[in-house]
Amino acid sequence: MHFRELPMTRTPSPSLRPGLARRELVALCALLTFGCTVVRAPASAISPRVPVRDGVAEPQLELWLESGGPVSPAEAEAAADRARSALYQALAHRRLEEGDQLLVVRAQGVSRTPSRRDNQSAAVAGIVVGVVVVAVVAIAASKSGGRGGGVPSAGRAGPRSGVPRVVAAPPRPPRIGAPHAFPHHHHGGGPYWGLDLGVHLVVPLVPPPTPMASSEVWYGTPPPGAPAPPPEPVPPLAPAEPAPASQEALPVEPPPEAPLAELMLPPPPAMDLESRGFFAGDAVRAELLLVDRTSGEPLWMKVVESESDPCDAAKVKELLDGALDDPQGWVPAGAPSPPAP
Repeated sequence: MHFRELPMTRTPSPSLRPGLARRELVALCALLTFGCTVVRAPASAISPRVPVRDGVAEPQLELWLESGGPVSPAEAEAAADRARSALYQALAHRRLEEGDQLLVVRAQGVSRTPSRRDNQSAAVAGIVVGVVVVAVVAIAASKSGGRGGGVPSAGRAGPRSGVPRVVAAPPRPPRIGAPHAFPHHHHGGGPYWGLDLGVHLVVPLVPPPTPMASSEVWYGTPPPGAPAPPPEPVPPLAPAEPAPASQEALPVEPPPEAPLAELMLPPPPAMDLESRGFFAGDAVRAELLLVDRTSGEPLWMKVVESESDPCDAAKVKELLDGALDDPQGWVPAGAPSPPAP
């Protein structure tokens, strides 16, 4: 009786394939990378016009929101209100209306919504679980190979042993996917002898007085109807003597200029949002400017940054207090500003 040797191939368990473990790891990483959506939306912007009220410049804000889904206008407006309130609270205890210089605060920041924070936490937990699963699979595969459950080496039985020869199939390579006229009277009482002489005087009529020439001068009382003498000339006034040098008038000071109601400032550098990764946290950057109150010209500048939420009033106050209390770090306003984070 003759026995024929038949080739036999032993296939390892699917849970123990090394290629399968690699594919599971790649699929898990692709799921964590592309399964978490990041939506970035602007909530507030900085204008070059800065209003000035009662000697205090209004703080300026540029805010971006990162969310796991669409951002509604109400959500963006609420976040911008919280960030502005944080700036006002941080500057409320300072006397900004005093001094010859005006302080202008312009803040830029990125704030994460609760959905964005949840996605980041879930991704971290998924990565930890994935690493543990892959490690367990790899350990199980190595132990099964040590007990002989792996792929045995090819051998040739003796001619007379009667044991069938086991031929191992070649291992398949792993696949990795990509994811404005006088009257005359005669008196008598009887005859009267005498010589009566009468003298008749012819008195010519006196013509009315003629006007007196301007050159004639009357002495004594002028006759009736004579014109009044011309008035005597008034002597000219003597020229005023100049005042002594010690009594000269002081120069008149010009009226004070009206206070500034608005400033025109160039915008700060734009924030670098493209370089933010999936696990990036909150960020805030504050640009402090000291401006002349009369001319509105920027004089000094200082920039500070922090990895904190711009809507957190305590964190913003800590950042601004540290910058304003520290005399170091101020540079001329004409110097180039560092890029925003």
